[in-house]
Amino acid sequence: MTSYNEYKVKGTPDDISSFVSTSKTAGADITPVRTLDGVSYVFVRCTQALSPSTNLSLTGPELSDALVGVFYDAPDVAAAGDTAIGEPEGSSPG
Repeated sequence: MTSYNEYKVKGTPDDISSFVSTSKTAGADITPVRTLDGVSYVFVRCTQALSPSTNLSLTGPELSDALVGVFYDAPDVAAAGDTAIGEPEGSSPG
């Protein structure tokens, strides 16, 4: 399983835009930026360590998840055996 560094941050639109640009260069996964009342929010995850600007601050996990969403990694079906998705445990696909 891949290990990620996660950054749930908020700041001015310009500061967030700069962080997103830097994160893209590093190959990060980035949620769409949301801006409410002049404050922008984003969730970035990357296998590399990033250095967010000191102008950015952490967003609480509940607020971040509600505003910008989460990343979902599908389970490794092959590692789960021969049970098909949606089939009762222990059954085999037909």
